[in-house]
Amino acid sequence: MATAAPTALLEAALTTWRRTGAPEDAAALEAHARTALAGWTPPVTSSPRTLLAVEKLIDASSSFRVVLTPKNDPISHKDHFHIEANPSYATAAPRS
Repeated sequence: MATAAPTALLEAALTTWRRTGAPEDAAALEAHARTALAGWTPPVTSSPRTLLAVEKLIDASSSFRVVLTPKNDPISHKDHFHIEANPSYATAAPRS
């Protein structure tokens, strides 16, 4: 689990990258993400009900546009999701 310091650094790097869009800020963001996630392992689930519950939450949210799941693409996504975010450009700073 990430500690407070790496998480705070990650949030600061994300804020900077969102403001600038600069490649070096993207690289710093990735480095902080790797540090924050070091040692983290995803929870193990033995139930398809867990994936279904997550799918329902994502579908109900307006934060995501496309969700590929075991339900709508069982051959390619039988055990995982692909999620496309629905960005909000209203709060994004213009990039030069």
